Amino acid sequence: MFAHAVLAKEGDAYLEPIPPSMAKNYWRNGVREIGQRTFNSILSRATIKAAPSRVSRDDLMFEVITDPDTIAALNIKFAKIMREAFPYKESREITYPSGHHTGDVYFERDQGHSVRAWSPLGYDPAKHVNHLLFGAPGALDWMELAVQLNFPKESYTRLYAGAFVRDGAGEIFLAHRGKLTKGKAGLRKNLVLSQFSNSVDAQDGNQTSKVILIAGLDEPDMIDKLFAFAQEAREVATRVASINTEAGSSSRSSGGKGGSTERDSIMALSAYFDEFSGESNVTPPATNGRRVVEHGAIVAALAQALKSEANLRKNQVIDLAAIYENRIDIYEVKTSADTQNVYTAVGQLLIHGEGVRTLLQQPVRRFLVLPELPRKDLLKPIANVLDGAIITYRKHNCGYTFTGLKLSRQLA
Repeated sequence: MFAHAVLAKEGDAYLEPIPPSMAKNYWRNGVREIGQRTFNSILSRATIKAAPSRVSRDDLMFEVITDPDTIAALNIKFAKIMREAFPYKESREITYPSGHHTGDVYFERDQGHSVRAWSPLGYDPAKHVNHLLFGAPGALDWMELAVQLNFPKESYTRLYAGAFVRDGAGEIFLAHRGKLTKGKAGLRKNLVLSQFSNSVDAQDGNQTSKVILIAGLDEPDMIDKLFAFAQEAREVATRVASINTEAGSSSRSSGGKGGSTERDSIMALSAYFDEFSGESNVTPPATNGRRVVEHGAIVAALAQALKSEANLRKNQVIDLAAIYENRIDIYEVKTSADTQNVYTAVGQLLIHGEGVRTLLQQPVRRFLVLPELPRKDLLKPIANVLDGAIITYRKHNCGYTFTGLKLSRQLA
């Protein structure tokens, strides 16, 4: 990070050479490709900001909304969005670990398999109920609940999994407390939360709680993110149940406790391998139709750029780790620089970076990799909590070029 901004112009000359064909609109592009000479010229005028000696998350603080009237109003707003997007109503039997009931189910489409669906319970005196499901409209089989997003009603309580969270800019997010089950067994919440990269600390009444940010309530792709979370929650439940089983077995055989085994199972770094990239079908669909999986290609390009300098590793929660003699650099790659993705990335870097540091007993630097810089009011808070830097990328021909990668090496 630069301690101060480098001016684009020095005297009568710009640092960037401007082609005559773009003399009138060159500055229209907020992200521009520059040559090595220009890059070196900028660096020669810059003062590199030292990494902070202590982490402060004040500027990235979130607050759980605890007022019952406000929660009720936000749930009404959420329900209105869902009713407009899920117009096909059926009466279906819904099953879940503690039992089953007959309820109204609203489908996104009137036919198909694994169609996204939402079911609000008509009346519950204690909570606002929101069930997320996948199923076939018109079928007679019982529908299995994917995840619940219930909010307290008459009085505030942390008993239910759902929460509305406000960030420092006043944006409202849907959030989940990490309360998941597998079969009839509840899963350890701290282990569930460790599996989600978008877990954040939030002021929750008179205490601080960790919650999973799902999506901004006003985001246009809120529903897509919500059901992507529902799918991921079931995958996490299966994975955590497996970790619990392995940890329990190890604990019994060693006569000790399983906490460190659980942590090691999650954080152990394996040899780097390329992720899948290209087109894929999503089942159940997080979005309709097909999607382009770009994330793996970006991570692979980043690994290619770093492989000559470091021992590259990764695991199920860390995109890329570069191990050096005296430190470990971890990288979190996002395909969007919107608020939700930035919060997710910072949370993952903080939480999982600490896990790697504890496990391997090496200093860890954290790098955020985005297609563009995030909104301006987030730059200072990110600089305060990350002891690395923001790296941006852009697609170039069949690959990706990175801006800030050389700067990150100078921070060593």
